[in-house]
Amino acid sequence: MPSASIGEYLTGVNSGARTSVDRNYLARAEATGLTRVRPLHVVTGVTTDPRGGYVVRADHIDTDGAVLERVALTADAVFFAAGSMGTSRMLVHARDTGALPLLDAQVGRHWGNNGLRLYLRALVPEPTGAQQGGPTSVAIMRWDGPDPVTVEFGPAPFPVETHAMPLPGIGLCTPVGRFEYRPATGDVELVWSADGDRAAREAILATLRQLVTATGWPQVPPVPLPSDPLLALAAAAPYGLLDMNGLEAYTFHPLGGAVLGQACDGYGRLGGYRGLYVVDSALIPGSTGACNPALTVAALAERCMAHIVANDAGTVF
Repeated sequence: MPSASIGEYLTGVNSGARTSVDRNYLARAEATGLTRVRPLHVVTGVTTDPRGGYVVRADHIDTDGAVLERVALTADAVFFAAGSMGTSRMLVHARDTGALPLLDAQVGRHWGNNGLRLYLRALVPEPTGAQQGGPTSVAIMRWDGPDPVTVEFGPAPFPVETHAMPLPGIGLCTPVGRFEYRPATGDVELVWSADGDRAAREAILATLRQLVTATGWPQVPPVPLPSDPLLALAAAAPYGLLDMNGLEAYTFHPLGGAVLGQACDGYGRLGGYRGLYVVDSALIPGSTGACNPALTVAALAERCMAHIVANDAGTVF
């Protein structure tokens, strides 16, 4: 499957090599005959229905993003599963614009980036290969110190030999991020302090420098200096390690915004409203202990759903 074998797994694998939600949870839900999945629908708002329940408004778009129609769906219950960013933005917008004014003040808080930093290492003595392939298959876990760290090899589809390799690292972060509604623009903005992942950043860098030093840095065999500007920046950085997050802030693992025991109860029920639930990464306060959060998010969603189905189905919805 070329998209996986040449390292494009971060930018989308539609061949079936990845078991994304459209191939497991959504496919199983459709197979019951009780669920209709509506692709290309972008939810624009949720509010209460004067007759009871809720109204969900969405734009039906085409594959170029053009709006084909605007639809409104009514429901006895609404489950937010748009990920930390999507769920948090929708809930904060609904609360602060008056669509769902009873949502708790903790909605939109306790966000973190899972302590994830992406480094690009240049001047690797050994060939790293062109079209570095496959999903992450090698990880180094350093959990014996005060700040646990996991470092992965993140293959990248470099078209030629570069003697470079992306190295994502995951540590611990403090969930100091929060989402704020901006009335002037009608948008919701994430406010995140760089100090939130300082411990992770320092621990990951220390671990990477130890690894690089163990390979003989700076007495490395001659490696051609890269002509690509980004690789040149990495080659000029201390230890040949370029902090990509220093160039542009991002994370693969956004967590928080509707946290268990704060905005929600222990099973994802949103405070202030009967029949509103969160079942995604917004439930987790910023970090999953120096690990990729995917399986934790799935397990938590299944735990919440099992409890909700057993206790709320037939009474709340």
